[in-house]
Amino acid sequence: MATEKSKYAESIAKKIVALGGKLPEVPEGRLTDENSWRHLLMALEEENRSADHLPEQLRNIESHHPDIAKFLRQISQEQKKHRDEIRAMLMRSDPFALSLA
Repeated sequence: MATEKSKYAESIAKKIVALGGKLPEVPEGRLTDENSWRHLLMALEEENRSADHLPEQLRNIESHHPDIAKFLRQISQEQKKHRDEIRAMLMRSDPFALSLA
């Protein structure tokens, strides 16, 4: 998943720069004392937040940049796959996780 995300992030960065945009500052992730189950839950929540914002973003750029909208739809499909994989990992790592799905 991390490799796919890195490739997509690099592609998105190139498209932003090609359109004359500036890349945002991204703070470094920091490690916490949370357990692996909690890290998975946080990853799933982040994936869900990203997915929630994408439809509106697609509507905003569709007419001006259909090629980018198509690219973002491809990323959206990958995000769905990632969410499913993370959810499966959560369920395998904690028998009570099924109640959260």
